[in-house]
Parts: sequence; C-alpha cells; structure tokens
Amino acid sequence: MSFSVTAPIIWRLVGGFGGDISAVIAPAYIAEIAPADKHGRLETHQRLAKGWKI
Repeated sequence: MSFSVTAPIIWRLVGGFGGDISAVIAPAYIAEIAPADKHGRLETHQRLAKGWKI
C-alpha cells in the first residue's frame, strides 16, 4: 500500500519516462555502437522488452 495519494502518481510518471527514454536510447545504441554480430540479438531483446513493457 502507498503512504499517500501522490506517491503512485509520481512513480507512474517516473516509470513512464524511463520506458520512453529506453525506447529511444536502445535502438540508437543498437544501430550506432553495438558490434555488428550482436545486432540481431539486441534487436530481439529490445522488441521483447517493448512488447512486454519491461
């Protein structure tokens, strides 16, 4: 249980921002920095994480 009404709202916003940031950073890393032999594996993990909302 939460101690206040605002705590779950704040944590929901923090989680939402984190998900949005990772949706931008992960594909950029995969395309620009990651080794070429790992692109497929990283892309699969990124799509699964986005689909499962991890």
